[in-house]
Amino acid sequence: MINPSQKGGEPVTDKPIIRAAMLGWDNTARYEKQHASIYDNFSLVSYYQWLRHLIEYTRKNPQEKERFLFINAWNEWAEGTYLEPDEKYGYASINVTSRAIFDLPFEPGSVSSQKTQNLSEGL
Repeated sequence: MINPSQKGGEPVTDKPIIRAAMLGWDNTARYEKQHASIYDNFSLVSYYQWLRHLIEYTRKNPQEKERFLFINAWNEWAEGTYLEPDEKYGYASINVTSRAIFDLPFEPGSVSSQKTQNLSEGL
C-alpha cells in the first residue's frame, strides 16, 4: 500500500517502485476522444530532463529490486510515443535517450539533423 503522506514525497510501500518516462502520448486513435489520454507540449528537452532526473535518482538510491527504468515505448506508433527511428525525426529520440544514459549534455545540434528542430522546440 502506498502512503502519499510520507515526508519527502516518496511513497511507502513494500512493493518495488519502477520509475518510467515516455515521449509524447495521444491515444485518441484507440479510444473515443472523451476517453483518450493526451499529454501535450512534448519536447526532446523535457524528455531529456525527465530521463536525467530518473537516472540520477536511480543511481543515488540503488534499491536491489528497483534499479530499473522503463521507457515507453520502442514503437507505440498509434499513441505517438516511440524511440524507433523514423523518416520525420530520424534518430533524434534514441540519440537523446543515449545522451541521458551516458551523462552527456543535451545539445540539439548533436542529436540529429534539422529533423530534430520540431521535437526540440515542442510539437
